[in-house]
Amino acid sequence: MTAILEIENLEVNFRGFRAVDGFDMSVEEGELRVLIGANGAGKTTLMDLITGRTKSTGGKVTFLGDNITNRQEHKIARRGIGRKFQVPSVFKDLTVRENLEVAYTRSLSVWRNLTVSAKPRRLDARIERALELSSLTEESTNLAGNLSHGQTQWLELGMVLMQNPKLVLLDEPTAGMTASETEKTSEIINGLRGEHSIIVVEHDMTFVRSICEVITVMHLGKKLAEGTVEQIENDRAVIDAYLGSGGITHA
Repeated sequence: MTAILEIENLEVNFRGFRAVDGFDMSVEEGELRVLIGANGAGKTTLMDLITGRTKSTGGKVTFLGDNITNRQEHKIARRGIGRKFQVPSVFKDLTVRENLEVAYTRSLSVWRNLTVSAKPRRLDARIERALELSSLTEESTNLAGNLSHGQTQWLELGMVLMQNPKLVLLDEPTAGMTASETEKTSEIINGLRGEHSIIVVEHDMTFVRSICEVITVMHLGKKLAEGTVEQIENDRAVIDAYLGSGGITHA
């Protein structure tokens, strides 16, 4: 298989503190990768480096064969990387459908926004697909402010999908969810397999098991281990750093 994302010796130094320190990772096209590690391990900073939100002080990020290291954030997004943050950002006074429309126009250049029709067929088709994938078809005419916490998370995921990214980054997608919402989120993410490459940052190992192909473990900005769920859960270094200390939920 072909790597869609390659990270080589990546680092960022904040006044002497290396939040990410010589990190390497390769993600294949269509792969669902899970990134775990205790708070402060460098997971969110790594996502920031991939998307251009934070500038690296060393190393390289290659996406689809293109060196995107320290490229401007909006240019990386247009290249095909979409990100869902832990705290959802939606327009509460707009309907679910209107939020998806806004997400689509955001992904267009100013010129294309001026030249495309208000509701091209491809927009309607993309909205219907995003509603289906995020399990919000029945909520499409409801105000986003009236959604449950889980549904709001799914809406933001749908907004990311409206940009048709080749790589989707999900930062703790089940944070604050009920057990049933977490289970539904697992179904949604599994439903994206094959259409997108996905990197999920997560703490809940029960959820991780339900979606996982390969796990990468971060510790103090470095890659501590990588492998299947079984390999990671039996890795002595991982057990000592996280699984045995309550750093990651493994109920």
